[in-house]
Amino acid sequence: MKLLLPTMIALIMLTGCETSSVIKEYDLSPKRNFDALWNILDERYCYFTAKGIDWDEVYDKYQDKVNDNTNFYLLFDIMAAMIDELQDGHVNLYSPFDVSTCTGWYDSYPTDFYSSVIFSNRYIGSNYRSVNGLQYDYINGTNIGYIRYSSFSNGFSAANFIYINYYFQNTDGIIID
Repeated sequence: MKLLLPTMIALIMLTGCETSSVIKEYDLSPKRNFDALWNILDERYCYFTAKGIDWDEVYDKYQDKVNDNTNFYLLFDIMAAMIDELQDGHVNLYSPFDVSTCTGWYDSYPTDFYSSVIFSNRYIGSNYRSVNGLQYDYINGTNIGYIRYSSFSNGFSAANFIYINYYFQNTDGIIID
């Protein structure tokens, strides 16, 4: 009985140990990375049919450009070109040295916002308030507030909105752009 308790403790402790023979090895070759990205999109991107994209054809177009001697800069550029075929500004490629975003879908649309008009004396002028990507003030000659949030890449907090709400506490209305 005295030997049973230490034996049980040793068994419990040893069952959580890993041996060094269980080390996983990953193939980090350029070809393997290219294939991994293609497969992730093949399995998870849902707009191939809606956009009329033959993803297998895209693979054939780019896979021959990748070999064991492809350096990481060139591999990044090849994979970025491949995902640009999606024409989707929400699919981006990130690395420690670059970020690839598809701007083609956005650049082809006509401009529909002219900051020179908003930030002129016709609307809110140039003395507007600004915090964390939000520009705001009253529209000139009115009791209507205007808030411009130009990019989702800028973060703002609840505290920012508390102060903006206080600033506009007596307004007749607010336009959020």
